[in-house]
Amino acid sequence: MFIYTISLYLLFKNMNLNVGDRAEKAIVWLSANTYGVYLIHMIVFEQLIKHLDGSWGSKHIIAYSLSFTSLVFIIANGATFIINSTICNKALRIIKKVLRT
Repeated sequence: MFIYTISLYLLFKNMNLNVGDRAEKAIVWLSANTYGVYLIHMIVFEQLIKHLDGSWGSKHIIAYSLSFTSLVFIIANGATFIINSTICNKALRIIKKVLRT
């Protein structure tokens, strides 16, 4: 896995990708939340399994997997954005003020 990760990094590092302003802003916004998504996605996953009916997933496994993965990502990303906006960013501002003085 480590070698695969390094290979992907080197592949994208050496590529010249030209994307539009909207795509760039979306990528920057999403990348700011990815660590938080990583940290809370299992909580979201477990809660969705408890509350959603997954019986149709056995017949349509590809559609179920794609839709469930997308739903977990969207909810975790939204939760991360809210946590960052309400708690983390304010705490960082306070810490920066304290460290300056």
